[in-house]
Order: sequence, then structure tokens, then C-alpha cells
Amino acid sequence: MTTKPNQEQLKVKNIVTDFYIKVKQGIALSLNKRVNKLTLNTRKRLFVVFGIMVSLVCILLITTSINGDKNDSLEKNDVITFPSIVPYDSVPKKSQGRTIK
Repeated sequence: MTTKPNQEQLKVKNIVTDFYIKVKQGIALSLNKRVNKLTLNTRKRLFVVFGIMVSLVCILLITTSINGDKNDSLEKNDVITFPSIVPYDSVPKKSQGRTIK
């Protein structure tokens, strides 16, 4: 069952959306100004370097998924161990509600 948002929720959502759009546009404009200051050859080189980096990341992801090396991962999973001494149950068996035979 879904409920319709009330007017206050819609106002807050619109404020947050507008703020998010303004932040995105500000970041895009500032990056655009920085990149446009560069020469054409520098922009081409940066584009090629960025493309090579993205392709290397893709190749690494594909090779690790194909190899499936579980031993080479950086994360080591800890095995959950139970204590060797189990604490004494303080509730008597008769007061648990049923009789164990």
C-alpha cells in the first residue's frame, strides 16, 4: 500500500532536486571552464589517457572474473568460531513449559 506524499514532502523534494540540479550545473560549468582553457593537443592527450585508463580497468575486471582467483583477494574472510565452553543455562528445564524426556 503506497501513500501519496503530502504538500510538505513535495516542497522538500522540490527544494532538494533544485539544489542538486544547481550543484551539478555549477560543477559542469567550472570543469568546462578549466578544460576549455587547455590547448587542443592537451585535450586530445587527456582524452586518450582517460580512454586508456578506462579500458585497463575494464580489462582487469574481465580477467579477474574469468580467472576467479579466490586466494588473491585482499579481503580475508574471518571464520566465526563458537566458544569451547558453553555458558550454563540458568533456567531449570521444568520451568521452560514442557518436559524433556
